[in-house]
Amino acid sequence: LTRLREIHIETFSSLSKKILAEAFDKRIDADDTIKNILMHKAVREQKSALSSLARQAEKAGFCKKMLATVSMLKSAGLSSNSLDETVIRKNADKNEQLKNHIPIVEKLCDVSKIQASYEGYMSRYLDRLDAISEAAKALSSEKSGIFENADVYVDCFNDFTGSQLQFLLKLIEIVENITLGFTVELNKNDRENLFLGLRTQIDKMLEYAKEIGADVQVSEENIPRRLPDNLPLSELSQSIFSEKKSCVEPQEAIEIIHAADIYEEIDYTAAKIKELCLDKGCLYREIAVLCADSSYGKHIKSAFEKYDIPYFLDLPEQILFQPLVNFFLALLNVLRDFSVDNVLSLIKTNFMSKPKNADSDENGEVLSSKASRISLSKKDIDDFESYIFEWNLQAKHLKKVFNYENNSNDLSAEEIRAAVVEPILKLKKRLSGKDGAEITRQIFSYAVEEAGIERVLYNRCLKPNSGEIDTELLRVNQQLWDSLAKIFETLERELQGEYISLDEYYRFFSDICAGTVLAKPPQYQDCVLVGDIDRTRANGIKTAFILGASYEKFPTSADGTGVFSDSEAEFLRNNIQELGLSDLCLHALKSAKEQYCLSLYRAYKAITLPSERLEIIYSDYGEKGDEQSRSQVINDILEIFPSAKIRAAADFDDRFYCRSIKSAKQRYAGKIRDNSSEKAALKSALRSLNCGDFVDKLDEIRSQKTQKSADKLKDIGAHRLSCETAKRIFDRNLGATSAEKLNLCKFRYFCEFGLKIKEKRQRIFNVGNRGNAVHYVLQKILEKYCSEMNAFFSLSRNDFISLALFYIEEFCRLETNGDFDGDKRAKFLFYNLANAAADVLITLQAEFSAREYRPKFFELNISNETEMVISNNLENDQIFIPEAVISTENSSSAAEKSSPQPERVLRVKPLEIRLDDGSSVKISGRVDRVDMFFTEEKCSYIRVIDYKFNAKSFDVENAKYGVNIQMLLYLFALCDANLNNETKVLPGGISYIPSAASGAIEDKISAFRLLSMNHHPNGLYVRDKNTDLEAQKYADFIIGKITEEEKNVNNVLDEKTLKSLMKSILPDGENSPDTEEFMLLRVECLALVQSNLPEIFSGNISALPLKYSENILGVDVKNTKKHKCACDYCRFSLICGNNGKNVLDIENNLKGESENE
Repeated sequence: LTRLREIHIETFSSLSKKILAEAFDKRIDADDTIKNILMHKAVREQKSALSSLARQAEKAGFCKKMLATVSMLKSAGLSSNSLDETVIRKNADKNEQLKNHIPIVEKLCDVSKIQASYEGYMSRYLDRLDAISEAAKALSSEKSGIFENADVYVDCFNDFTGSQLQFLLKLIEIVENITLGFTVELNKNDRENLFLGLRTQIDKMLEYAKEIGADVQVSEENIPRRLPDNLPLSELSQSIFSEKKSCVEPQEAIEIIHAADIYEEIDYTAAKIKELCLDKGCLYREIAVLCADSSYGKHIKSAFEKYDIPYFLDLPEQILFQPLVNFFLALLNVLRDFSVDNVLSLIKTNFMSKPKNADSDENGEVLSSKASRISLSKKDIDDFESYIFEWNLQAKHLKKVFNYENNSNDLSAEEIRAAVVEPILKLKKRLSGKDGAEITRQIFSYAVEEAGIERVLYNRCLKPNSGEIDTELLRVNQQLWDSLAKIFETLERELQGEYISLDEYYRFFSDICAGTVLAKPPQYQDCVLVGDIDRTRANGIKTAFILGASYEKFPTSADGTGVFSDSEAEFLRNNIQELGLSDLCLHALKSAKEQYCLSLYRAYKAITLPSERLEIIYSDYGEKGDEQSRSQVINDILEIFPSAKIRAAADFDDRFYCRSIKSAKQRYAGKIRDNSSEKAALKSALRSLNCGDFVDKLDEIRSQKTQKSADKLKDIGAHRLSCETAKRIFDRNLGATSAEKLNLCKFRYFCEFGLKIKEKRQRIFNVGNRGNAVHYVLQKILEKYCSEMNAFFSLSRNDFISLALFYIEEFCRLETNGDFDGDKRAKFLFYNLANAAADVLITLQAEFSAREYRPKFFELNISNETEMVISNNLENDQIFIPEAVISTENSSSAAEKSSPQPERVLRVKPLEIRLDDGSSVKISGRVDRVDMFFTEEKCSYIRVIDYKFNAKSFDVENAKYGVNIQMLLYLFALCDANLNNETKVLPGGISYIPSAASGAIEDKISAFRLLSMNHHPNGLYVRDKNTDLEAQKYADFIIGKITEEEKNVNNVLDEKTLKSLMKSILPDGENSPDTEEFMLLRVECLALVQSNLPEIFSGNISALPLKYSENILGVDVKNTKKHKCACDYCRFSLICGNNGKNVLDIENNLKGESENE
C-alpha cells in the first residue's frame, strides 16, 4: 500500500502545471473564454496592419479560426518568437519558390502579427499549449525534482503533438527509466499507412535517444494480447486496412447493418441494445455507441428514452444554441441594430415579460413573488407581431406609442411595446460611449434586474402539469447560467478601458459562446456510453456500435487548419526551413498524408474498441436528406470476411423492435394501413399491456381513412364533422359575405368561418389598396353632400380633386402607418387616385342630375335592429353643374321647391331565415351606400349600392345558385324590416358602381357618354310603373344630352344608334324582373341558403365548389365571358382533397334543364 501511494497518474497538462508551479509560475490558467477575448483584442489591435487577412478579420468567426491557427502552430512548437515577420520576408525574397507563393507568405506574416499581439496579452495567463513547451524548458534547467528517482510510463492514445513530443524528448534526457506504449506495428507491411504517424514519432524518439547515448530497448514480443487469436474481432484487428483475408467466420461478432436513414440507424441501435441487455445479459456500461457525426446526439436522446435506455452523452454541446444564450444574442442584436426583425426575435426568445394586471393572460408565468410581472404568452407575442405586420411598422414607429386603433389586440401590442422596447431604448442610451466593462455590467444588470432572467430560468425548469422541478433541466440551466456568469465576469475584467462598438461586442460574445461547451457527468452507474469516434475513451467495452459509417464521415476528416487551407498548411510544412523557422519544428506540422493516416488510426481504434461484438451501421440518407454511400472501411471488412453479409435494418421483425411500450406503439402506428398477422399479434400485445384505448383510436382513424379511400372516386373532397363539433364552431349569425361563400364551397366556408383561418394582410398603401381608397373618398364626399345635393352639383373638378386628396390622406392615416413624408411616389399615386375619384364623381353628378334616386345612407350597418332617419335633400329648381365639365339642368324637376317633408325613417335589422328544425339564422352586414326615391303615393324605392373597382355584371341565373347574392340579401333585409313602415318601402334594385378611373377628364361631355357605356350602374332593376318611369326619364335625359352634344359638333344620331344607346342604358330583360318575378327570385335565393345552412350545421363540409360564367364589362361596351370557379385563388385548394375534379357547373346544369324542357 505504501508503494501504491507513490504511483501518480497524470496528463501532459496536469504534469506541466505541477512543473511550472514548482518553478513558482503564478500565472492564471487561460480557459477558452479568456483566449477568445484576448484573440479579439489582438485582432482589433492589428486590424489596420493586416493585408492578406484584412477583409476576413471583419467577419464573425474569424477569431475562432485564428485560435485554431495558433493552436495548430503551437502544437507544432511554433511560437511568436519563431514566426518573426522580418525573417519570413527576408527568406521569401531570397527563395524563388517562395516568391511564387507570395499570398501564403503574406498570410503567414499577418498570422505572425496577430499571434505576437495575442501572446503579448497572454503573458499574464498560462495557456495549456504553452504550458507543455514551457514545462519542457523548465526540465532543461535541471531545477525540477519531480522526476528524481522516478520511473515514467507513457501511454499514447492517438499520437503526440509537437509540444508533447518536445516534452517527451526532454524526459528521455533526464529520467532514469521511461517506458512508452504504442499501438503500432513496427515491421514494414501492407498496413504501413495505418501506423505511419506513430512510427515517424517513434523514429524521432529513438534517434534522439541514440544521440544522447541512452540505452534503448524495443519490445514487441511477450506482450499479453487483449483478445485471443482466431476470434473474429482479433482477426479484424490484425487484418483491417491490409490485403489479408480471414478464414474465421464473423458469426454474430461482426455485423454490418444497412438503414434507410439516420432515424432507422438509431432505432435499430436502440432495439439491439435492449435485446443484448434483456436477452443476453449484457450490462449497459459494457456498450458504447460511437457516432461519426455529432448531429446524431439529439436524435439518440429521443430514441433511447423511447426504449428506456439509460445513457451518458459524451458529445460536445455548444452553449451557443441554448435558449438563454439565444436571449443574450437577441438582446445584443437589438442594441447594435434596432430593427423590427431584431425586436421580434428578442420577444420570441420567451424570456421577456410585461407588468401583471387584472387582464393578464392566465397562461403567463409569474416572474416574481409579488406577481408584479408576468411572462409574455404566445398570444401576446402573436398580437404584437400581427400588429406590426398589419400596420407595416418600421423601427422608428416602435419608439412611439401605438395609437392606430383602439381594440383589445392593439392595447395589448402597446402594452408589450412599453414593457419591452422602452427599457431597451433606455439601456441603449446608457451604453453610449461606455467601455466594454461598463457595457458588460449594464447588460448583465438588465438581464437580472429588469428581465428577471433567473426567475424565468427557474420557471422553465418546472414541469408543465405538476409544477414539480425537472431536476435534469435545472442542472443544465444552472450549469449554463454559471458558464455565462463566468463569461460576463471575464469580459468585464478584460475589457476594462477598451472602448468597443456593440458590433464588436456582439462578435466577442457569440464567438466565445461558440467555443464554450457544456460538460455533462454520467447520471447513472450502469449506462450506455454515447460518444464520437475521435475523442471518446472507454474501458471494458464488450459491444460497440459505430453509427454513420458513410463515405467521408468514417474515417473522420483531418482537424482544421484555421485560416490556412489544407494545401497552404502543406506548403508551410514543406518549407519550414526555407521560411527561416526553427529546425526543431521540422516536420512538426503534419502533412496531408500524415493527417490521413491519423484518421485511419482513429478509425482503427474505434473498430478495435469492443472485445466481443462490433456493429457498423450506415444509411442511404443523412440528417438533411443528402444521399450517402457506405464507408470504404465496410468494404475492407467484407474483403477480410468474404462470408459476411450486410443486413437491412428494415428486415428485423416486430419482436425485435418492440422492446418497450413506447416503441410498440410507434411500431403499431406505422402499420395503420396493414392487415398482416404481425399487426394482429402486436395489437394483442398492446391490449394485454393496457393500451387498448390507443389501439382503438388508431383503428378508428384507419377505418375512417379506409372508408374515404373506398368512396374516393364517388365522393372526392367529401368531409364531415360530428354534429357536436359543427354546433361549436359555426355561428348562427352570418354575414352576407359568408352566406355567399357558403353557397360557393362548404369546405372553404369551414376553413374561413369555422376554423377562423385568416390571412394576415398589411395595411400598406399600394396598388391593391386603390379601390379601398377611392371607395373611402366616394363615401365621404357623398355623405357630406347627400342632404345638400345642390352644393354637390355645383362642385367643379378642382373641388373634387381637393376633396379627394384630403380624404385620401385621411384614409392613409386611418388604414396605414401614415408614414409618407417625402415619399414622392406616394404623392404621385395620391394625385392619380384623386383624379380617378374626380372622374367617378363627375359621372355621379351626371347620373344624379338625371335620376330621382338620391344617396341616403353610407356604410349602413345591418347588424342590430334600429331606425335610421332619412335625410331630406335640399335642391333648387335648377341643377347647375360647372361648365368646365358638363352643364345641364334636370328637366324632371321643373316643379317649384317642395315644402319641407315630415321626418321619415328607415328601419334596419338583420335578415332572419327560419330553418326546418324551428331555429333561425340572422344574416347581417354593411352596405356601401343606400339610395332612395319617393313617389307622390307615399311609396319609397330602395336601391343598394356596391362599389367595385372595375365594372361588374349581375346574372340572375347565377344568383339562383348563390353567386353574387350578397347585395340581394341586403335588399331583402331592408325590405323585410320595413314591411310595416308608414312609408311603404319597395325594392328598387341593386347596383354595382365602378370606382376606377373613368376618363372623364379627357372630354367635357364624356360623363354622359360613359353613362351610356359600361360606367353606368350595373345590377338588378326591379320593374313596376314607378321604377319604369324613373328609368325611362333617366335614359331619355342621357340620350337627350348625348344628342345635344352631337348636334354641337354637327353630328346627327340615326334611329339605330339611338336604339343601341337606349338598350345599353336600360337594364336587359333577365336583370329587370317585375315585382312578381323578383319575389320568385327571393324565394329561390333564400331556399338555397335555407338548404345549405342545415347541411353545414349537421357537419357536411364537403369540397364541392361552384363553377360559373360571368360577363366582364369593358369601358368600350365590349363584354367578355369568363369562366370562374370557387377554387380559383382559394388558399385551401391544396388540402380539400378535390383539386377541381368534382365541381357543380352552373352552365352545364342550365343546359340540362333546357334540354329537359
